[in-house]
Amino acid sequence: MMNLRIKQLLVAKGVRYPFSWLRKLSIGHVMAHRLLDNKTKRISIAHIGAICQAINCTPNDIFEWEVTEKENPLPENHHLNTIAPRTPSGILERLKDMTEEEILAWERRLEGAEEGEEVIS
Repeated sequence: MMNLRIKQLLVAKGVRYPFSWLRKLSIGHVMAHRLLDNKTKRISIAHIGAICQAINCTPNDIFEWEVTEKENPLPENHHLNTIAPRTPSGILERLKDMTEEEILAWERRLEGAEEGEEVIS
């Protein structure tokens, strides 16, 4: 079964108020609730595009494939397995517990990675 993971994605990206954020993208009130609660049967390509553009992601980040008891399991090499359910990153919670010095050290590591240096964790 295909599920939406828009709420989890927005929270992972640091969006504090996902409903308001979707409304700012001109997504209607009812649709915003349905998208966040994974209670919609369809999502427009325009909405997918707007969300992906606004938070720098791909449609694969918005969807996940969950095998239900009613369905036959997919072969291991099936492409839908690449969008299998995943746990939220939890990075925001980790950041809350870090000291400023620890955060600055991580920023230096990330900047080094962007410049092509080897990153040692």
